Amino acid sequence: MIILLALCVLITQVQSKTQRPNIIVIVTDDQGWGDVGFNGCTDIPTPHLDSLTRSNHGVYNLDAALSLPRLLMEMLVFSRPGYMRLMPGWPGEYVDGSLAGVLVRGGHKMDISWENGKLKLAVLYAGKDGTSEIHYGDLSKSMNLKAGAVYRFNTHLEIVN
Repeated sequence: MIILLALCVLITQVQSKTQRPNIIVIVTDDQGWGDVGFNGCTDIPTPHLDSLTRSNHGVYNLDAALSLPRLLMEMLVFSRPGYMRLMPGWPGEYVDGSLAGVLVRGGHKMDISWENGKLKLAVLYAGKDGTSEIHYGDLSKSMNLKAGAVYRFNTHLEIVN
């Protein structure tokens, strides 16, 4: 349940203020791939889930063992190609820490550390050439990244040595 709550917090932090997420969360226990009608099960009726899949709504099985590490990383660095948001949903209770080697979309890697609940240092290892936007809180920075270059950002998104 904590995982689902954290996922909802992350999604709402990243969504625009005017755009609400369109997500239905259904929690089940010990449900396998073949335990629903849309995946071929005939002995357990799941008409509502089946109708969702027939109306082009995707159903995703969130397996805690595989997705929890990624979820925690996305709470520290939400990314998509050309876009990174630092610490969008990290809980304030975890005031100090660091994580190294976070793979971010776009072919890059990042180390991130925080102190008193705020970004202390983010180190971006560019994996590819290209433009990327870096965001932290209300700050944003557009960067022309060069493959192999290392960029260090402080809490103000200023490049530091």
